[in-house]
Amino acid sequence: MIEHVPDLVGFLNDCDTLLREGGVLSLAVPDQRYCFDRLRALTGLSQLIDAHLQGRRNHSPGQVADYFLNVVKLDGRIAWDAALAAGRSLSSVEFVHTVQDANTGMDAVRKHDAYLDIHAWCFTPSWFRLLLDDLNRLGLVALRERSFSATQGHEFYIALSRDGAGPDRDRLALMREAETEMAACAL
Repeated sequence: MIEHVPDLVGFLNDCDTLLREGGVLSLAVPDQRYCFDRLRALTGLSQLIDAHLQGRRNHSPGQVADYFLNVVKLDGRIAWDAALAAGRSLSSVEFVHTVQDANTGMDAVRKHDAYLDIHAWCFTPSWFRLLLDDLNRLGLVALRERSFSATQGHEFYIALSRDGAGPDRDRLALMREAETEMAACAL
């Protein structure tokens, strides 16, 4: 559900306040490569910081438009695994929503401050690990990676805690891995 929250940094900090000493926050996070977010851009650090500093309680009209215009299905599925995606091209996907859906969604946010249940954030495993480590190093979140598990499916798993060691590799290595993850599943 972390991909749905308007302020990911605030959400992590709220969870941190609820954790007892030694507590762990476990997350199952959609892998952008193997779900309907496939053609959307990865979330940038600036987006997470800006949403937090703005105290965002709702998704922006731009996030809503991006979601409605760019989510796809692969062979009629909204989630798939690496095996199904292997060797596929853009001709294998279809858009889920229309431009009218995007306009309707943006109007609902702009005019009525409506909350729309969308994926606001998109990650690959290594990219998410990098973003979390950056947020911690910048002093925006206290939680750090305690354990991580990737799968060949449409989710990856990460456990966070105050006493987590963080990722077992440096920023550049995580960036390289994120590039490799995206290149390996090109549509």
